[in-house]
This record gives sequence, structure tokens and C-alpha cells, in this order.
Amino acid sequence: MGMKRWLDRLGAGLQARPYRFLALFAILANLILICNPGYYNHDEWQRYDTIVAKGFPFYMRTYGSLRVGATFGTPIRPLGFFEEGLTARWMPSDPALLHGIDVLLHMLIALAMLRALLVCGLARPAAVLAAFIFCLSPLAMLATGWTAASFDQWYVLFTLTGVIVGMRIVQQGATGVRLLALLLASTAAMLSKETAMAVPMALAGCAVAVALLRGEPVRWRRVLLVGTIAALPVCAYLVIRAPALMRSLAMAAGPYKPGFGHVLPNLLAYLEYPFLPRLGETVSIVLVPEPLRMAALLAHLVLLGLLAFAINWKAALAYLFAYLVFLLPVLSIPGTGSHYLNASALALSAALAALIVLPRRNLTGTIVRALACLALALTTWHAIFLQTSIRRDGVCQRNFLTDLDSAMATAAADGQKVGVVRFRPGTRTYMGSRSIFGRKQYDGIHFVVLLPATVPGPHELLMDASCHVH
Repeated sequence: MGMKRWLDRLGAGLQARPYRFLALFAILANLILICNPGYYNHDEWQRYDTIVAKGFPFYMRTYGSLRVGATFGTPIRPLGFFEEGLTARWMPSDPALLHGIDVLLHMLIALAMLRALLVCGLARPAAVLAAFIFCLSPLAMLATGWTAASFDQWYVLFTLTGVIVGMRIVQQGATGVRLLALLLASTAAMLSKETAMAVPMALAGCAVAVALLRGEPVRWRRVLLVGTIAALPVCAYLVIRAPALMRSLAMAAGPYKPGFGHVLPNLLAYLEYPFLPRLGETVSIVLVPEPLRMAALLAHLVLLGLLAFAINWKAALAYLFAYLVFLLPVLSIPGTGSHYLNASALALSAALAALIVLPRRNLTGTIVRALACLALALTTWHAIFLQTSIRRDGVCQRNFLTDLDSAMATAAADGQKVGVVRFRPGTRTYMGSRSIFGRKQYDGIHFVVLLPATVPGPHELLMDASCHVH
């Protein structure tokens, strides 16, 4: 009886004050990421190196200006670079501060998601549950745990702001304040990451989907107005960067050279990813056995079928649109990245919540809810796996850089230089490579496998399984 009373009070509290509980849950659910003593990649350290060597004004002129760029793959993201530059100075001393900021951004996205879903008319219990599920979605983990991927957080946050304002315009009419707010939200998203070029399509598509799902007539003039206002910053951005885009299209090859041959493999990888609970980065999906990949794809297709069966086919199409709309700009490039899925996490979380809350209270509804809960358990397992993997990599990087810097200082005092880091097969040398890639102070250091029955030579280091070097 005491437990039932406690659960009833908790349920009442969630209904009355969902934002407070959601904010607290977002932080608690991502404590593993906050407690990461290191970082994921070299990008963060390169920004730190630039600020230490040249100062913050030089850094902002280099990374924060709106310019053409060598190719369209050159990141021009002033808002995100500004935030990362402000916090970079605390990288060596306070990693928890930087990771805490990323979790804070994740929390703000969850809060904005809840508000956006309520504005769109989703039932309050489903909207609240969806926002809670998002807090621990595997599709949002790398964007949250990788400090240099905060661009994917910023543009999603501004996009949700645009959804809230855009839906108000469609539902209640345009005002000068609302139009200005929509323009600013779209501009901020576009200045956060190039993927935001899909914002106009996303906002217009959201308004149309909400009308169709609620059985209301589509207010096409207002939808067109929302899409047009949101498209103005995108068009201006593309005009500025048109020469870089042309150079990217003209390249023979490159990491951001688009090609139709990449679309289907990338699409399959992104659809399979949430249901492969032992997979880290999407780039590693090629190592996953084919039967597991097929099972993961089937799981996603079942989810789509459940939406069509338990709700209606419009809900299934709306989900597919929401999951893919912000992947459209990256489907044709050679590489994949799980941080690109941060916006897709919104769709997946909303779909799971809808399947748990909305079906009728009968045998069929119970089966649907059971399958949805099974899918939720699988994705939650994946999210926890990713958090622990990201933290493990951070510990590895911390160990490696601390020991390497100490060894280099000792060698320099002897008039020598460290040039080789040897390792045995199975050692996570990829973390060592990530840590020093593109950093001038580590030029000349390379990794060489340590053959059996051999020992490192003079001024050669050995990297062990825990990423210490000695």
C-alpha cells in the first residue's frame, strides 16, 4: 500500500510539474558522461591548442567567422565554435565542467521537446514519457558525450524552438514577434550546423503532419509562411557558401564528396543503429554480423508497422519523416556518424512513448505496449553501453596523454625526443591516435606494433591495455 501511494504521488507530481522532474532525470541519467575524466577525440584538444597558442580572438577569427571555406565539408558553425572556445580553457583541469555543459544542453533539448510535443497536440502523458525516453536515447549519446559534437545539440535545440513558434503561427496566426522569433531560431540553427538546412522542411512538415494526424484541414498559407521565413537564413547561407559547395561537387573523392551510391548503405546503417545495443559508432557497423544487422532492421520495421497498426498509417509516415529529415543532408556523403542521429532521437522517443501510452486497454493494446517496452529496453541498454564506452575511452585518453606528456618532458630534458609508441595487438591504439592527431606538439610520433620476443628501444614507449605508456 505504501508503494502504491508513493507511485500515485510520483505520477501526480509528474503531471503537475513535469519540467522539474525531467530536468533532474536528464542530469541523473547522464551522470556517467559527466564523470568522464577525458575526451572522445582530437577535435576538442585542437581547439584548446589554438586558444593556448594564439588566444581566443584568433580562435574566433579562425573558427567563428562566416566565410566560404575550402569545401562544403569545412565546418562553418560560429555559434557552436564560440561556445566550445569559451569552455576549452578548462579542458585539462575540469573535464566534468565541459561534459556537464553538454548534459545541460541535452536537458534543455528534452525540455524544449516536451513543450514542442504539447504545442503539437500530443497527449500529455505520451509527451512527458517521450521527453523522459529522449534523455536516455542511444541516438543522442554521442552528441552529448563528445564535446566537439555540441553543434548537433545546438541546432536541434534551435529547431525545437522553431517548431514551437512555427506551430503557434499555424494555429493562432502570424504576429511580428512570432515571425521575428522564427527567423532568429532558424538563423541560430543554421549558424550552429550545416545540417540545419533541413529546418524549413522539418517545420513545414511538422505543421502538415500535425493537421493530418488530428484530422484537421491543413492551413497551407500559414504553413508556406512558416517554411518561407525559416528558409531565408538557409538560402543566405547557401549563397555565401556556394563556391565551397561547387568545389565539393567537383572533387574526385573526399570524406564529404556526395554520391548516390552512399545513400542506401547509410540509410540502412542509421535505421539499424538504435537496435544494435553493443555497437558504438555507426562506422563500425560493417563489423556487425549480417544476421544481427538484419534483425535490427527488422526491429525498426516492426516499430513502423506497430505505429501504422496501433495508431494509423499517417503516424507511421510522420515518424519516418521525422526520423530521416535531418539525415537527408548527410545520407550521400561517404562517412556516417551516430552524432548525426541526435535529431532522430526525438522521433524515436516520441514513437516509443506513443506506442506505450496511446493504444487501447485490451489484449491487442497490451501486446503493442509489450513490444514497445521491449524496444525501449533494447535502446536503453544501448544508451548505457554507449555511456560506459565513451567514459572508458575518456579514461584511456586521459591515461595516454598524461603519461605521454610526462615521457616527452623527460626525454626533452635528456636532449632526446619520443618518436615511437609501440603496442601489442588488441591495445586501443585508436585512442592514442585520436588524442594526438593534427596536434603540432606531437608531430613525428607514430605507432608501431610490438612483435613477440622484442622490447621497446631507447626512447620508445610501450602502450599497455589500460592506455598507460611507459
